[in-house]
Amino acid sequence: MDQTGIRVTVERRAGIRFPLQFPLSCRSLGRARKLVEGTTLNFSRRGLLFAADDPPGPGEKVEVSVDWPTKIDGVCPLKLVLQGRVVRSWGRYAAVRFMRYEFRTRGRQAMTLALEGRECQTATPAC
Repeated sequence: MDQTGIRVTVERRAGIRFPLQFPLSCRSLGRARKLVEGTTLNFSRRGLLFAADDPPGPGEKVEVSVDWPTKIDGVCPLKLVLQGRVVRSWGRYAAVRFMRYEFRTRGRQAMTLALEGRECQTATPAC
């Protein structure tokens, strides 16, 4: 608290957060290999925050697949696939620090649906 009695919090994060909400799936890379579906809440250049019903715990290595809104040539759907470590987890929320990431196409099924003018309804379509 400062001299006026108002609680003051200091922002310790160095990166800017971008409030982006996209569907995702998160797979634990440990022994459990748990898969959860959720939604991103924000991104920075080093990590992301997401919400899910049963997110992985701190220290777990994970692979996260995010449905990306941009399409190649306006047709081919993309996903952002990243690997990282959960640095914080509380309630329905988890923060992941990126170790590596890449953009990939979402696969044959998503491409077929896009060409037909329909959207794929799952975060990770079976291709």
